[in-house]
Amino acid sequence: MNSKKVSLSEKLCYAIGSGGGNIITCIVGYYMAAYYTDSVGLAAATVGTILLLVRIFDGITDVIMGSIIDKTSTKWGKSRPWLFLSGFLCAIGLSMAFGVPAALGDKAKLVYVVLTYVFLNCVAYTALMVSHTSMMSRITLDNHERSVMSSMNQIANQIGSILVTVLTVKIATAYSWTAAAIFFGNVAGITIIVSAVGTREHLGEDEGTGEVHVEKVDLGKAVPAMLKNKYFWLLAIVFVLVLIMNIANGGAT
Repeated sequence: MNSKKVSLSEKLCYAIGSGGGNIITCIVGYYMAAYYTDSVGLAAATVGTILLLVRIFDGITDVIMGSIIDKTSTKWGKSRPWLFLSGFLCAIGLSMAFGVPAALGDKAKLVYVVLTYVFLNCVAYTALMVSHTSMMSRITLDNHERSVMSSMNQIANQIGSILVTVLTVKIATAYSWTAAAIFFGNVAGITIIVSAVGTREHLGEDEGTGEVHVEKVDLGKAVPAMLKNKYFWLLAIVFVLVLIMNIANGGAT
């Protein structure tokens, strides 16, 4: 099923997962630094250093996660099992990151912040984004269907962003930052799990058995080929600009 039409329900489920992921992106981008400085009491320079170093490490874990997915072989396919698992990981990771125990000393708080922030960004969120993004190429190769799915993703992303913007401060003010993180972590986790359950990897699917045949990819050959591809660099530039815009919006908020 390389170019077969994708059902509306499957498109919606895929988009829902993108919206859930954007909830994580927004709450971390908009409020994480403020939480660390105002509530936890860390110095702004320390927070900035942590965020920068973890982002650099995150780029490494993205490649590692991609390699893991390439080597995954299950009846669910390559990406789908990791997408399902990432729903639980993101819910746990967000709750832990915004749940720094007040009783800890300054050094212990710093260690807790680093460990939980690394887990959230470099493990949980990496598993989500790499698996969800790669799912599209496993669902269909039809350019029109992919365009429709991408457009629905953007709509779901905006809905997730609006929810975070409208509700986060209200929940944090009425209860706590941890309560807000637990709420949004559960919402994001549920939407991601729904996305995994409601979609299938049709690429290479055996229509008779329903099993998905997966091929092995040599990372040593894949990376050099990617670096020689001009479209990879064009997309990289676009994503850098988008991330700068998102960071600017988060900082302004």
